[in-house]
Amino acid sequence: MAEHDHEHDHPHDHGPPAAPVDPAQKALADALRVCFGILKLAMIALVVAYLFTGLYQVQPQEQAVQLVFGKITGTGEDRIKRQGWHFNWPFPVGQVVKVPTATQTLTLTDTFMFEIGERDRGRSYDQMSGRALNPERDGALITADAGLVHGVFNVSYTITDPARFIETIGDLNERPAAFSHGDDPTAIDDTTNRQRFDAIMRTALEHAIVHVTANTDSDDFIAGRANQTSIKAHAQKSLDALGDGGLGVTIGEVTLNQPTVPLSVRANYNRVAQAENIRSETINTAQTTRRQTLGGAGGAAALPVDGGEDGPLVRLIKDYELAAEAGDTALADQLKARLDEAYRSLRVTVDGAAYDIGGEAARVINQSRTERTALVQDISASTNTFRKQLEAYRKDPEFFRRRQWSDMLARVFAAEHDLETFVAPKGQLYLEVNRDPEVTRERERKRIEADREARQNQP
Repeated sequence: MAEHDHEHDHPHDHGPPAAPVDPAQKALADALRVCFGILKLAMIALVVAYLFTGLYQVQPQEQAVQLVFGKITGTGEDRIKRQGWHFNWPFPVGQVVKVPTATQTLTLTDTFMFEIGERDRGRSYDQMSGRALNPERDGALITADAGLVHGVFNVSYTITDPARFIETIGDLNERPAAFSHGDDPTAIDDTTNRQRFDAIMRTALEHAIVHVTANTDSDDFIAGRANQTSIKAHAQKSLDALGDGGLGVTIGEVTLNQPTVPLSVRANYNRVAQAENIRSETINTAQTTRRQTLGGAGGAAALPVDGGEDGPLVRLIKDYELAAEAGDTALADQLKARLDEAYRSLRVTVDGAAYDIGGEAARVINQSRTERTALVQDISASTNTFRKQLEAYRKDPEFFRRRQWSDMLARVFAAEHDLETFVAPKGQLYLEVNRDPEVTRERERKRIEADREARQNQP
């Protein structure tokens, strides 16, 4: 239709008028719009919640390794996540494997032990002694002296490289997909990673224990000296040779418990062990008595030195006696001179080290010196007195004799001698004399006091 721009007063028909909006349709459109908005928010919330599932916490005594599409993320130390909060892509994109880092223990209970039945549980080895060894049921070890022994081993270990451990073993809590192996394709292996890891550890430890025990004597093994250090080193070497760089596991301590010989020979072994104990106790008692006796006799110079050899004083005396018996006069004189000097100084010097002489030898020597000094002083005093008396006698012999006689009478008739004197008339005299009770009591009192003082002065 051609466009026109003239003016006229009659109406034109410009098409049908707009249809009115249906309220129901409008309400439906508004409802759909609101639902889509809510759904959009819900989807956003689900995405946020999904991302938050990647947030995890590593507890003390454990470490974690993050995997994305099955591969460990990070390099070097960044591959290991330690205690605290961390984030990784949620499953199935990402995965977090936690590994315990606390020390764990593996016990080899039945591998090298005889079977203990229900009726034997709770009984001691001695109560079960005499039972024959059954190779089909009983485990054992062969020692270097071709003996058989039993024992229980406790082994502690720590996972020190979680990333390496995850690469070789995997998550201990997971069970990998079952698969067939070996000559029988119908045999399905559905063991867990934990069971496989325990089997690897047991195999390495068993090989190490067998190898080291084969170079250890039975007595050492029974005494608990199974060369645990070598067992640890051998087993660690086996673990480190697995895979490309080992399992990431470090063995801690290897402990041998309940070592014993086979039950069939235990009674005889116990008798031998008891004899050895008695022998050791006798030797220890003899050595103790020897030290006490020598120490009491000669002090530190007589005590045995390291290794039980004779002390310097005892060795010097023995060397002197051997030289004298052999007739080596020069050596005997030289050793005697050393002994004399040792007794004078109460000290023995060997290779620059001095050892004091004590004990009974020092007491006798010191007592002899004291008595010698007292005897010399007494003889000197007596000699001086004699010389003075000799000089007085030479000056006037008669006066000297009378003075000596008078001194002797004074000493004889002194009061402490309890003597009584009488003037007797001429002729025959009969005397009846009774002891004076006062004198007797005084004498007894002095004796008691002397005894009391003597007891008090005793050391």
